[in-house]
Amino acid sequence: MEVEPKNLETLEAVSPSQKTARSVDANVLDGGAVVNFLQRIPGKTFQEYGQDIFLPYLKEQLESTSRVDVVWDTYRDDSLKSQIRGDRGSGTRQDNRVTPKTKDPGN
Repeated sequence: MEVEPKNLETLEAVSPSQKTARSVDANVLDGGAVVNFLQRIPGKTFQEYGQDIFLPYLKEQLESTSRVDVVWDTYRDDSLKSQIRGDRGSGTRQDNRVTPKTKDPGN
């Protein structure tokens, strides 16, 4: 059964689509999501990735806003998620550290 959008024309009459981006005061980005949708090149170090890919993207965002905030997840030892992971107890946890010279695994 195929469903057709019936009210699309009505929505466009109320709020026409915009061809250009509006200028905003601030842009808040999920750092992990940005890293996942930007192009990654295996073999580059994290420092090279930051300089060649991540920072240019942030600078591009500053063209339409005066402020960009990047928010990252924090993994705390006393969190419920950490407790559940510890309760499972399966597998060995690798203690990988990200440093400027660490190569991007590409996956």
